[in-house]
Amino acid sequence: MQISQASQQVYGKFEANKYTFIKKGSRPTQEPTGVQNAQSDTVQISEKAKTFVQKAQDDTTISEQDKILPVEAYSLPGWMGDFMPQYVIADTKLGQPYLESNSYLRDSLGSAEKEDLSEYMQNLRTIYMDESERRGIEGLEDYYNSIVLNKKTGLSEELRQAVHQRLIEDPRMMKLAQHFGVTI
Repeated sequence: MQISQASQQVYGKFEANKYTFIKKGSRPTQEPTGVQNAQSDTVQISEKAKTFVQKAQDDTTISEQDKILPVEAYSLPGWMGDFMPQYVIADTKLGQPYLESNSYLRDSLGSAEKEDLSEYMQNLRTIYMDESERRGIEGLEDYYNSIVLNKKTGLSEELRQAVHQRLIEDPRMMKLAQHFGVTI
């Protein structure tokens, strides 16, 4: 086997979890200390971003629209999982083989089934949003306080029952739910 001339010019040196290449015949003047010859980038921050950061640092100037909520505010109530097919629920096992995952189940659906799944999920979302609005939940902060933190006692359960009832009353949704293994 013949080694190219470029490969003959370079050899590797392994040291303390670092692998550096040194030209054959040359001696480094100092030991490598990490990334060498790095170029720095220059970024510009827009005035809008600067204003937002300034507002975020001063709680008294944050408008209702700009209020920063915790990540939990963007979550669905746990009971929504009862109305969702397994195909759309994220896998929680680390290192799970793909063939045993929900992603595999979803990917193995035919195009007509994928359209049905999309229809089911869109209709479920519409029902959920309609019933939320009927209960006076208008916006993310209101949702966070009413449902996630459950400050309005019983509202989450009332919403669950209303969504459940709407699903039962819709023959198409019941057919799709049955097809995807959702027990309503």
